[in-house]
Amino acid sequence: LSALTGVSLPDSLTAIEGDAFAGCTGLTAVSLPSGLLRLGYGAFAGCTGLLEIVLPDSLTELDYEIFRGCTGLRRAVIGSGITTLSPFAFSLFAFTVFFDIVVYSHQKYVFDK
Repeated sequence: LSALTGVSLPDSLTAIEGDAFAGCTGLTAVSLPSGLLRLGYGAFAGCTGLLEIVLPDSLTELDYEIFRGCTGLRRAVIGSGITTLSPFAFSLFAFTVFFDIVVYSHQKYVFDK
């Protein structure tokens, strides 16, 4: 799974199921479709090479452990559609360096490391 370095998903995709990209350690870039409605449990878990993720405004909920163990993640931009953010969506306890969190109410959530 380390050979996969980037993913561009079609605009017609509305869901990424649980563990879909789990363990893809070489994955550094993901382009998510603007109409994405759901990210399943652990969808990107263990993607240690993932540096940044931009989640579309169409997402309303971030489930548990979507980015568990993504120790390389430095920036996450969460769209304004989020109404429910699981306390363990990013499993912050897995980060090895400080992860600064900036939250803009009813706008975009921006997580910078």
